[in-house]
Amino acid sequence: TAVNVQAMVFGNMGDTSATGVCFSRDAGTGEDLFNGEYLINAQGEDVVAGIRTPQQITKIGSQRWAVLAGVTEDVRAAKFPSMEEAMPEIYKELDALQTKLENHYKDMQD
Repeated sequence: TAVNVQAMVFGNMGDTSATGVCFSRDAGTGEDLFNGEYLINAQGEDVVAGIRTPQQITKIGSQRWAVLAGVTEDVRAAKFPSMEEAMPEIYKELDALQTKLENHYKDMQD
């Protein structure tokens, strides 16, 4: 029996930590469009449990969400910023990693 052992990363350690899900491509169309959702100061189960409304990882995704939700750009930027806007350094690292993984595995990554 194989066992994986890994360190847990806490997403609920304050406003500088987060959890989420992301995809290197649009899962429905296959379009090369990095996308996903995240929650600040939360754990993974909070994203999928529907306890809180997650925010979009990319600015484009956040703007698309706002249009569908009827939220103005001013309100979106102030209350529902993307990870790209709220945590730009983390976003850059995540974007670079998803690109590296997809290039290596030659397929969509989630």
